[in-house]
Amino acid sequence: MTFPPDFLQRLQEIYQGEILAGCLAALSSASPTTFTLNSLKSKPEEVWTSMADLGLSAEPISWYKNTYLMSAESKTVLTHSSVFNQGEVYVQNLSSLLPVWVLNPQSQDQVLDLTASPGGKCFHMALMMANQGRIAAVEVVKSRFFKLMANLSRHGVQNVKFYHADGRRVGGKCPERFDKILVDAPCSADTRIQFNAPDTWRYWHPKKTLEMASKQKQLLLAAAQALKPRGEMVYCTCAYGPEENEAVVDWLLRRYPQHFEVNPVNLPITNGLPGFAGWRNQQYHPGIKNAWRILANEQMRGFFLCKITKIRSLDDISAQ
Repeated sequence: MTFPPDFLQRLQEIYQGEILAGCLAALSSASPTTFTLNSLKSKPEEVWTSMADLGLSAEPISWYKNTYLMSAESKTVLTHSSVFNQGEVYVQNLSSLLPVWVLNPQSQDQVLDLTASPGGKCFHMALMMANQGRIAAVEVVKSRFFKLMANLSRHGVQNVKFYHADGRRVGGKCPERFDKILVDAPCSADTRIQFNAPDTWRYWHPKKTLEMASKQKQLLLAAAQALKPRGEMVYCTCAYGPEENEAVVDWLLRRYPQHFEVNPVNLPITNGLPGFAGWRNQQYHPGIKNAWRILANEQMRGFFLCKITKIRSLDDISAQ
């Protein structure tokens, strides 16, 4: 099977030089395993002792509590262990922890996870909130909805209420209800492509980028409706294309220029770039410079994220 030439051509258009080389190198190798000790279920020191008994070792992540990196080769041992099966650890790529770190939900917050399955980011929000406050977790696909519920139940999450619903309709039903919102948007997921795993790119096609961008705009608009004035939301994807990233946020900022701003964020990593100022002869809103592109490296997959504050009410927005 031949790797999609259209994908390589797009990637060469998005990144050049050392950044492109680093990205291609990351796509050619397995990422190390990132896991978090689940303090909702067990004392972290007890879980760590159980892992040591299995002969597992790992290096701590300085900026995320009770989170560690271990070799990719050790993942099978971990995921077949009792601590994993009992929900005492959660395995997730390190890039995926950044949106929750940026959103920083607190125990008193009312939070919306707009496209929540399989539940990794929802779990981490519950962990940060110490199972207090409230998280509304929305998922439209029935099979993924039940997977979400089972996953969070296994990990001891108790402050989540589940909704089998289309996230694009939530804003009209729950206007200005939430303090914080995570929009982990469905996307082309091309940052997950691995050269040595054909299943990761078997169905990739350039048209998927534009199809996803249309859905992403509707989800972001729904989040804009559901967010309280002065509330904060994080928009993120695991996609490379500006059409799914900067262009979606630019669309919201230009449609409602007096209502939103993209906040500067100081990420605890060095493998990042500011959001692109433009793409293919289109200039983006100046606020896009405060977005972040996470560059793929030996520890992380590529990612895009930005933090948006709602400056004033959007009573005039209609559900779409």
